[in-house]
Amino acid sequence: MFNRKLLGGFVLGICATLMVMWIYRMFLLEKHVPYAISINVTDSMLGKVKIKEIVKDLEQTESTIEKINSVSKRIDDILIFGGVIVTLLIAINVGVYIKAESEVEKHFKDNFEKVKEKVEKRVNEIEQIATKAQIEFAAISALKEKVTMSNSQSTNQ
Repeated sequence: MFNRKLLGGFVLGICATLMVMWIYRMFLLEKHVPYAISINVTDSMLGKVKIKEIVKDLEQTESTIEKINSVSKRIDDILIFGGVIVTLLIAINVGVYIKAESEVEKHFKDNFEKVKEKVEKRVNEIEQIATKAQIEFAAISALKEKVTMSNSQSTNQ
């Protein structure tokens, strides 16, 4: 039912999407640690949390979140357009398949009688050849029996 190349394309597309998502997560998201984790443990233990560093970290975190949201929106757009393209390709393949099926059915209906007549003609020819071969076989068998009988009579005398 399914074309193996089409199924392979789907699997390859899914693998490529998962790989892009994994690379994005490993190289872009892991570098940006959330604000709650970015405060040093030693500073908080000593009670010397530096306000300037917290503000700086907060600004970096906000800009990072904006960048991540922007990239996320772009990836969403790409995935949506990719989905639309894949859907259109599937629709085209289905349309071509249905058209080819209807063309074959139409051709079969139009040419069925011609093909049937050709097949019947060939069957009649083959039957005539088979009948002729049976007659010749019977004649050869009868001749062979006569020769065998005459040889046996001549040897007996």
